[in-house]
Amino acid sequence: MLIDVIGKLAHSLLRARFLPSLLKWRLPLQLGGFPTCSTLFATHYLRSFHAKVRECKLASAILFLDVKSAFHSMVRQIVFGPAQAMPSHLQALLTDAGCDPEALRQTFEATSAAFHEDVSVADQRLLQDAHVYTWFGLAGTDEAFCTARGSRPGSPLADIAFNAMMTHVLQALHDRLDRCIPLQQGFHALGLKAPPVAWVDDVAVPIVVTECAILETTLAEVAHLTHDVFLQFGLSLNFKTKKTEAVVSFRGLDAPAHRHSVLVERLGKIDIVPLNMQLQCVASYEHLGTIFAADCTLQREVAHRRVKAVQAMRQVGKPILRNRHVSVVTRLKLFECLIVPVILHGAGGWDLLPHRLYHSLHSSIMSWQRSIINDGCWTDDQHTDFELQCMWKLPPLALRLAKARLLYAFHCLAAGPSLLVDFLTSVAHDPQGWFAALRRALVWLASMDASFCPLDLHRDTVEQILSWFAAHQKHGPQRVRSLYRRCLLQFHVVGHIVALHKQLRSTLEDGGVAFEVADEPALIPDDAKFACDWCSAQFDAKQKLQAHMWTAHQLISDERKFVFSDTCLACKDASGLQRASSNIYVFLVFYLMAAMLR
Repeated sequence: MLIDVIGKLAHSLLRARFLPSLLKWRLPLQLGGFPTCSTLFATHYLRSFHAKVRECKLASAILFLDVKSAFHSMVRQIVFGPAQAMPSHLQALLTDAGCDPEALRQTFEATSAAFHEDVSVADQRLLQDAHVYTWFGLAGTDEAFCTARGSRPGSPLADIAFNAMMTHVLQALHDRLDRCIPLQQGFHALGLKAPPVAWVDDVAVPIVVTECAILETTLAEVAHLTHDVFLQFGLSLNFKTKKTEAVVSFRGLDAPAHRHSVLVERLGKIDIVPLNMQLQCVASYEHLGTIFAADCTLQREVAHRRVKAVQAMRQVGKPILRNRHVSVVTRLKLFECLIVPVILHGAGGWDLLPHRLYHSLHSSIMSWQRSIINDGCWTDDQHTDFELQCMWKLPPLALRLAKARLLYAFHCLAAGPSLLVDFLTSVAHDPQGWFAALRRALVWLASMDASFCPLDLHRDTVEQILSWFAAHQKHGPQRVRSLYRRCLLQFHVVGHIVALHKQLRSTLEDGGVAFEVADEPALIPDDAKFACDWCSAQFDAKQKLQAHMWTAHQLISDERKFVFSDTCLACKDASGLQRASSNIYVFLVFYLMAAMLR
C-alpha cells in the first residue's frame, strides 16, 4: 500500500513538471486532461458545427473514433525517444496488426525531439524510468508480467503521456485531411474549417461536402486515411458496433434517396474497400456522455439524461431520498446533489428547448421532488408546482437553465477554443440556438441586477455581448450564483405572501364576504377551452388536458382507471396501454349516448 501511494505521489509530481511542456505542444482542439478544459467544449463544438452546416444546407457527417485498448497500446518511444529499444515480441504484435515497425522506429527521433528540447534532463530521465520495467499481475497466479508498451493506466501519468503521443497522431491526421479535396471544398463552402476534436482517446472528425452524392465516398475516404494514420503510430481502430461509427446527415434534393439507400437498403453499412471493412452509420451516437443526433435536436439527449437520472433515482431513491427518518430539507439537498446534476448534465450548452421537451423535463423533476416531500395526487392537500417550489425553495427549471447557460458562457468565452467561439458566433442569429437561449438568460440577469447587467444587453450585438462577458470575467460567475440564491429567496417570500393571501380570502369567504370576479386578458389562444386546475396551462382538447394532468401532476383520467394491462377489457385488443385507454373512452361515450337515448 505504501509503495502504491508513494509511486502515485511521485508520478503526480512528474505530471506537474511535464504539463507545461505539453501545453506548448498540444493542438487547439486537443482538450482532455488539460486545465480549464471541459467535455462540453467538445460536444458543443460538434453541435455548433452541425448547426452551421444545417444553415448552409450542406451534407455532413461526424466520424467518431474508438481506439482498441488505447492506453495499453501506446508506443512509449514515440514520446520518450529510442533510448529503450522495442523488444521482438512487440515488433511481432505491431506487424500482426498491420503496422510497419521499421517505419515507426525511424520516426522516433523526430517525434521525441520536442521532448528532449523542452523537458529538463532530470525530468527526461525520470519520465523514461517511469515507463521502463513496468509490470502487472493476474488473479490466480503469483507471476509478474513485464509490459513493453502502454501508458500505465491508473497512474497520474497515464493521460498526460497518452496526450503527448496524440499530439503527433492528430498532427499527422490534420496533414492527411488537408489533402482530402472533397472535404476541403466543403470547408470552403462552409466558410470555416472544422478540424478533428479530441478528448484523450475519444476523437471526432467533422466532415462536410458540397454535394449530397459524394458524402458516402468522402466518408469512406476519411475513415480509410484515419485508420492508416492511427496504424502508423501503432494504434488500431475498433470498427465494431457502437465503437467507430458515423452520424450522417444528408441534405439536398437527392437526400431522401441517399438516406434510403444507406440507412434502409444497406442497414447503415458503408464499405471501406481498401480495408475490407464496413463502417456503421447511425442516427445518433453517445460521445463523452452526451447524445449527438443527426437531426441536430436535443430530444435524444434529454431522453438519455432522463434515463440516467431514473437509474440513479432507483439506486438512492428508497434508501435515501424517500427515507422518512431523514428530514425533508436534507433529502431535497441530496436530490440536488445526486439527481439534478445527472438529468441536467451539459445543460449550459443546450439550445432553446421546445415547449413539450421543456415541460417533460419539468414534470420529471417535480414528480421526484413531490415523492420526496410526500405531496402529490395521493394526498388530500396537494399544492401546485409554484406553491411547492416557493415553499421549499426549489428552483424552477427556467432558473436552473439560465444559471447553467450564464456560467458556461463565462467559462467557454474565457477558456474555450477560439474555433468553438467562431462557430457559436457564426450561428448566433438562430432564433432557437444557444445564443438565443443566452440572450434570454441575460434578460433574467438584468431583471435581478440592472447595475451589473444592462437592461438592453440582450438586444445588443454579438460583439457587445462578448465584450461584456470579457469585462466581467473575474467576478461574473460569483455574481450569477449570488443572484441565483437571491432569486430563490424572493420566490420563498412570494410563496408566503400567496399562501397568506389565500388564507385571508378563504377566511373572508367563510364569513360571508363575496368577491367580484375580474376579467383578465387571456395569455393563451382563444381556442383553448380546457384549463388545468393545478397550474395556468390551458388546452383546446380534453385529451390534451388529460395527458398534461398525468405528465405534470400524476392525475389519471376516468377511463384510465379501467385499464389494467395492454389489453382492452371492452374489445380484447392487445395494442398497448394508449390504445386500451382510447377504446375505454370511446366505449364510455357510446354507453352514455345509449343511456340518454333510452
